[in-house]
Amino acid sequence: MIENQPKTTVDAPANNTDKTCRCLISLNTAIKLIIATNNKIIPKTMTILPPCITLLKNVSLFISTHIIHYHLFYTKIGQLSSHINKKTYIKGELFVNLKLNVLPLGPLSTNCYIIEKEKSALIIDPGGDYDYLKAHIENNKLNVEAILLTHAHFDHIGAVDPLRKDYNVEVYMHELEKDWLTDPSLNGSGRYIMDPISASNPPEHLIEEGPFSVGSFQLSVLHTPGHSPGSLSFYFQDAGILIAGDTLFHRSIGRTDLPFGNHDELIKSIQEKILTLPENTICFPGHGPETTVKDEKELNPFLN
Repeated sequence: MIENQPKTTVDAPANNTDKTCRCLISLNTAIKLIIATNNKIIPKTMTILPPCITLLKNVSLFISTHIIHYHLFYTKIGQLSSHINKKTYIKGELFVNLKLNVLPLGPLSTNCYIIEKEKSALIIDPGGDYDYLKAHIENNKLNVEAILLTHAHFDHIGAVDPLRKDYNVEVYMHELEKDWLTDPSLNGSGRYIMDPISASNPPEHLIEEGPFSVGSFQLSVLHTPGHSPGSLSFYFQDAGILIAGDTLFHRSIGRTDLPFGNHDELIKSIQEKILTLPENTICFPGHGPETTVKDEKELNPFLN
């Protein structure tokens, strides 16, 4: 695995108020582990954990050059949390004239967002587990109008091709990652002992920052690089919601140790593009629970 930054240690911030169990440890001594849904995904240089560890519950493991953010959700080692009924995770929250549903899908339980307006739908970051996603679409008789990608890391694109095939729908993403969609060496799946994940064709549409309309939906696209160069956030102003991808998390920020990551760019994106939104804006991240602009301004230890 090629790292793009020197291996250093980061001290825990003094004002960390998050009660989640977290560790900040050097990459030189860290056991690199991702326990994922649908498969064990193991970095090629990893040491496997001893069998005495049988349950990891609600843990976020932070390892740094800057921050590596692994979300491990109630996952027994060797047990696939994708077997949990995904329907239990669907929120179906109403925001003005939009309905938001979230399904944690794919090898890293990436939050796939289904934004509904009457019977029209946008699919944001379909990470995998296509059967669950298709069931929601079919059960609710939705007309899928577009696939939006916050970025093209493998855990956000696993169900792109079957969606394209079954619903004749097109992909919208940033130009800087247009080649990642079809190339496992760029989207990251080539770094792990797993089947490569990619789409068969490049994106149909390349989008940039600014007002954006597709089908029945109007929103604003924010270019928020740092986690990756083409990271986008999708802001639905009337509804007061932001789909932030892997840029900003609940009490955390995106990892920047991956190839093409940039910590300074990430912080600038968060400070200038996200924290300038109204404080009551609800931010929905690529993994884990939602948060608000106000809460992250006041409580995020990596921004204070």
